Amino acid sequence: MTKIFLTGATGCVGSYVLSSLLADSDFQIQALVRTPEKIPADLRGHSRLKILKGDLADLNAFEKELKEAEYLIHTAVAWGESAAYALNFKQTRLLFESLNPLICRRIFYFSTASLLGAQQRFFPRCFFAGTDYIRSKAALHCYLQETTALPPLSVLYPTVILGGDSNHTFSAAGQGLKDLPEWMPWLRFLRIQGLFHWIHAADIAQMLVYWLKQGTAGTEMVLGNPAQTVGEVLAELSAYCDLAPVYQVPLEPFLPLLTALLSGQMNDWDRYSLRARNLEYSAFYPARLGLFSEHASLQQVLRTMGIAKMKKAP
Repeated sequence: MTKIFLTGATGCVGSYVLSSLLADSDFQIQALVRTPEKIPADLRGHSRLKILKGDLADLNAFEKELKEAEYLIHTAVAWGESAAYALNFKQTRLLFESLNPLICRRIFYFSTASLLGAQQRFFPRCFFAGTDYIRSKAALHCYLQETTALPPLSVLYPTVILGGDSNHTFSAAGQGLKDLPEWMPWLRFLRIQGLFHWIHAADIAQMLVYWLKQGTAGTEMVLGNPAQTVGEVLAELSAYCDLAPVYQVPLEPFLPLLTALLSGQMNDWDRYSLRARNLEYSAFYPARLGLFSEHASLQQVLRTMGIAKMKKAP
């Protein structure tokens, strides 16, 4: 039976990947987690799941499992300060180097689309303007470009990730959508130019299982539905909340003033993000692979996440 070593199985993407692998494949899953109790109770006793309690700081304890792994799916991530560099660069590098290249068929590594600029090329400014998280991901990106000693590698660049429910961990963006009924009545009065991608974690998991089964994964793939304008997204959110269209105040003329007023609370990456609001990629999403998605629209996503609607507009 094919063995998959999975990290981050209690995070948003990892939790969807784990449930999809158990439901839609016959792979043997070895999941490295720090807190096994966060895995849903109905999955913990699954015959094809072996839970490894620990973290990436102690890879020696899992040397046997890593040497036997035929696939590695690495979704684990750290966000802040020294922890970001330790896990996202140092420990991830050691993780990849712990595999047996004669046995491991492919590594699926989750990076971030934040590293990419125009034409889907690496954006070197990440090293100088990026957050700790961005810089650590950028450092690993450069390492992966230089090394030739690893098994075949698929680098996945997810865009804005949505997802979360009673059985899956909420993403950061998904967590923010829980407050939609509170801030949408006021946000709908604003207008700003911008274009971005988003994707539900369940769709990421579905595509990953597809690539594992078909053996057709590329070396670098951006993950996201077709790009939408900020206006289109706000219109969908307003419709979901049963809010009527209203006059919108354009924000562009006020951005220099807002940037100056908030300069003490903004870092270089925040300022860059305000300027680079129209990034569009050739991204992968289920329909592009001939797959069906239950999360193709924002309204579908909001319903599956159980996001409440407005009771009364202001």
